[in-house]
Amino acid sequence: LVRLLVDSPGADPAAVREAAVSVGWEPPAELAVLVYRPGSPDRVAAHLPAGTLASTIDESAVALIPDPRAPGRRGEIERALRGRAAALGTPAPVEAAHRSADRARALERIRESGMLPGGGLLLAEEHLAELVTLGEPELLEELAERRLAPLAELTPGARERLEATLLAWLDNQGVVRDAADALHVHAQSVRYRVVKLRELFGAELDDPTPRYELLLARQSRR
Repeated sequence: LVRLLVDSPGADPAAVREAAVSVGWEPPAELAVLVYRPGSPDRVAAHLPAGTLASTIDESAVALIPDPRAPGRRGEIERALRGRAAALGTPAPVEAAHRSADRARALERIRESGMLPGGGLLLAEEHLAELVTLGEPELLEELAERRLAPLAELTPGARERLEATLLAWLDNQGVVRDAADALHVHAQSVRYRVVKLRELFGAELDDPTPRYELLLARQSRR
C-alpha cells in the first residue's frame, strides 16, 4: 500500500481502497510522507503518530503521517526520530501522496549533497526555495561549472580569489565595501578584482539571467 501510494502517480483508487482495507488502514483526508534511514531494527516507526503507515522501500523508511498540520505533530515526529535525519514532504491528499514523497526524497538528496544541515528533521514546507533551486545538485554543479568557466584558465590561487570575490560581490548586490567586509580584505582589493572579473565575464555580470545563474552557482560552491 505504501509503495502504491508513494511510487504510483494516479494510482487506481480501487486498488488503493482494497489495499487499505487489507491492512486495516483508514486513509486520512491529508497526509505527508516522512523519509528517513531506518536502523536495524527500525525503532522510529512504532513511535510515530497514531494512524501512521510505514514501510521500507529501497533501503529508506517511508511513513505516511496523517493530518500533518495537527497541533504538536512536528514535535511528535521529532520525538520519534530522536535526532535521526529525516525529511517530511509537503502535506497532500492521499491521492497525491507521491508528490509529498517526491519532495521529501528531493530534500534528502539536497541534504546528502551538503547543501542543507546534516541532522534532524527537515520540512519541505520550510525549504520550498531550496527544492526549486537545488532539487538536482548534480545539475546545479554543471551550471556552476558552465557559468564559472571564464575562471578555468587562471592559476588555482587566482581562481579561488576571484571566485570568492565574485560570489561575495553578488551576495552584497555589488556593494564593494560590504563584499570586502565579507572577504576580510581591503575594499581596494575588491575593486581591483571586480575590474578583472569584468574583463573575464564581460556583460554577463550586468545581465539578469547570468547573474541569477551565478547566484545559483554560489549555492553549489557553498
